[in-house]
Amino acid sequence: ALTARKLLKSLSGSYWIDGHELSISASIGIALHPLGSQVAADVLKQADTAMYRAKHAGRNDLHFFAPAMQVSIDQRLQLQNELRQAMQRGQMHLVFQPQLELACGRVAGVEVLVRWQHPEHGEIMPGQFIALAEETGLIQDLGNWVLEQACDALARWLPSWPQLVVAVNLSPRELRQVGCVERISACLQRHRLPANALELEITEGVLLEDVDQCIANMQALRALGVHFAIDDFGTGYSSLTYLKRLPLDRLKIDRSFTQDMAGDSNGLMLVQTILVIARNLGLQCIAEGIESHTQLEILRQHGCSLGQGYYFSRPLAEAEFLEWMKAHRLWASDVIDPVQL
Repeated sequence: ALTARKLLKSLSGSYWIDGHELSISASIGIALHPLGSQVAADVLKQADTAMYRAKHAGRNDLHFFAPAMQVSIDQRLQLQNELRQAMQRGQMHLVFQPQLELACGRVAGVEVLVRWQHPEHGEIMPGQFIALAEETGLIQDLGNWVLEQACDALARWLPSWPQLVVAVNLSPRELRQVGCVERISACLQRHRLPANALELEITEGVLLEDVDQCIANMQALRALGVHFAIDDFGTGYSSLTYLKRLPLDRLKIDRSFTQDMAGDSNGLMLVQTILVIARNLGLQCIAEGIESHTQLEILRQHGCSLGQGYYFSRPLAEAEFLEWMKAHRLWASDVIDPVQL
């Protein structure tokens, strides 16, 4: 520990490189040996695990590996293997959440969300496996599957609801791929869908790596007619300089901001700021997580165009979604009726 502290201290400070002042720090993981029945590979994995604990604890620190961490490693490896098998065994399924025009209640689109029906643990939510899929590269196979299934469903729905736009999440890793444009274009052609019926939701993570490649792919897809929305705006890495360069159509207001509006003046101010940014950039805003009539009215009053949330509908399996769409025709009017379906 003393040696590691000296190393951290020696690395801290500023350095000038090509006219730029850069600050450096380190995260150090330490594993003790011998510990149980370790082999060399185990020691390296354990030190790596401890290092990531140091990162998550705020960086510029050191952590020792503790045997209890091995449980976390084993669970993660098991989940990774099961996730790979889940796609092959048909354990993944899609759910759909309607997106409505707040001024009149017309259904404008639907967001596609993926769920994992685990044979032992039941339904596993995306927050438990999407990040793992990103880290392991499985996100590309999963993303391909979701896009195919979403386009297949939309092709069945468009004759009845030609105004529908289906919103599919596209990970930063997928967007950075050289063949991204060809893959998405080929999928649209296979299902005979117009490109403007697809909206790709990206996160602010695209602003962290290979920005030029991401923007080039987005511009090529936009030229085909595909729409783009930036998801959870304001919760990640926000750079207005890059935001101006992205060919976006919509900003999505994160549910945490929506839920803070009614009782928190700062929450409302954040939502107002996002709406002003969107208007100045010529973008629509869609609010996530609308759960009450009060939230709906606040968003309407401040000019938010679109919304989704449990106030209108929870995410639904396809059969339930189609029933909801048929029922919605009966009660949708010029003003949204607070009927819960």
